[in-house]
Amino acid sequence: MNKLLIISLLFVFIISCEKKIVYESKQYTGNMTNNIYTNDIDVRSRKFDAIGLIKKSSFTMYPDIKIEDLITSFNTVEWEDFIAEDDYMRYVDIIGTIDTNKYIFQFKILDHYNWELYAFEMNNKAYTTDRASYRLYSLYTNRIVETNAVINTNL
Repeated sequence: MNKLLIISLLFVFIISCEKKIVYESKQYTGNMTNNIYTNDIDVRSRKFDAIGLIKKSSFTMYPDIKIEDLITSFNTVEWEDFIAEDDYMRYVDIIGTIDTNKYIFQFKILDHYNWELYAFEMNNKAYTTDRASYRLYSLYTNRIVETNAVINTNL
């Protein structure tokens, strides 16, 4: 009985010590300045600059690179800003093309300084948002990014 308990505790300890892959779902807004006038505007209001929030902020994995800089590798870029009818939340889409590939990154605005990467598509096929920032960084640097010994080539 004690052996089984010790083995299970050892197994749990080993699993908890394994290197975990960092997934990207939240943002880093260190590039944003706190503006007391912005807080008076509802994020669902057309007066709130949701596209500006996305452009000036950055992903957690790449805090020194603004999103507006990451998308410079696209041949064409469209920005869409809308309020969804189902949840009344504010969303911003970046629709970019490189050659024949079409990318869509959808951001859900949470408040004046925070957003969540809500959806990611490539060529009309949905992918998990966990690796979207890696893919965007790969396009930005024109190379495949290796992170945590996983090569991100399936996006």
